[in-house]
Amino acid sequence: MPLRIEAFNADLSRWVQFVEVGSNDPPGTISSNLPDGRREIYQFSCSLDDSYSAIKRLAKGIDLEVGRLRITDAASVIQAETVAILRRGDSPYRLTVKTDVSPRGRIIRFTHTASK
Repeated sequence: MPLRIEAFNADLSRWVQFVEVGSNDPPGTISSNLPDGRREIYQFSCSLDDSYSAIKRLAKGIDLEVGRLRITDAASVIQAETVAILRRGDSPYRLTVKTDVSPRGRIIRFTHTASK
């Protein structure tokens, strides 16, 4: 799979992979709750030709998880801000998020691993 997403596990002092996204997979999302009460949603995906992966910040903090499916506001996706484009050999993109289920912020890294 071209886009690997890992979280740093402080208890183990190492990175732990939790998902991979390929060109045939729908975009994934991860939410982050900010200290001021706002919510940011980051969407990550791999290009159809596996040549790059993109991480975007959605315009509105709306996402819903239904099994493996993530539902976001379509207008937010159209107005999304690209925060990183990754190609093979690029340094991983790191992001600190505080999700609904984590008591503290977690460092997440995204690495594009495709051969193209």
